[in-house]
Amino acid sequence: MPGYVDLAQRRTYDSAMNLHTDTRLATRYDATGVTELQDTLTVEAVLQIRVNAIAYTTTVRTPGDDERLAQGLLFTEGVITNPGAALTFESIVDPETGITGCLDVRVDSGFLEKDLEDRRSSMTSSSCGMCGIREPDEIKMTGKRLQVVDRHRFDPNRLPEFFATMRLRQTAFEHSGGCHAAATFSVDGQLLACYEDIGRHNAVDKVIGELIQMAQLPLADVLLVSGRLSYKIVFRPTRTHPHFLACWTSTLGWNGQLSLTWRICG
Repeated sequence: MPGYVDLAQRRTYDSAMNLHTDTRLATRYDATGVTELQDTLTVEAVLQIRVNAIAYTTTVRTPGDDERLAQGLLFTEGVITNPGAALTFESIVDPETGITGCLDVRVDSGFLEKDLEDRRSSMTSSSCGMCGIREPDEIKMTGKRLQVVDRHRFDPNRLPEFFATMRLRQTAFEHSGGCHAAATFSVDGQLLACYEDIGRHNAVDKVIGELIQMAQLPLADVLLVSGRLSYKIVFRPTRTHPHFLACWTSTLGWNGQLSLTWRICG
């Protein structure tokens, strides 16, 4: 069963939580009555991402690893697609919360592949990634099909093992029950990156950002996501090239068709 975790082993990862959760006084109602308790919640906060001082998008994320989130998002949305582009980051911290509220990504303009003036990102504006866009043409429906080579052979019977490995690192979910996760593996089972976030797409972008920074994009063959596969999750492998996607719940019809179009096994 993919969700089974040895909790004794699980606690060895608790030190990596990095304040992803917070506790609040709550009242629980159930069949036994009313109970006052301390409830654990996943932290969420607004982050504006700028590119060379130009506002690009605003997302709500679990604070932490914001630089990787921004780099992964800009890569998958086709703004900075050269993994070798040198980026610098300037954070603006909210003095009241101590959490970064704005991250300015600095890069040579020669690496920018989109005109950012008067343009608002659509990929992070809704759960599915399509609702709320201004023009239907902004939905990418075609692209280069992934090339399959001999090394892209994967035994799906290993998926429970992969999910269990990801689950061991879901510290925020363990404490709050309200946080998604994403992880990438090589076909032979090497865990390359794993992140939690309240948003599935944010967790995926953090994973991609780390792969770029660690020069491991070519090794990422399998992408795991907690929750269903939406358009913006299925779209990302067309940039990063994992050939296998797996999620906790079923995908939707359109996204299943896109997976076939792009030769992504899900």
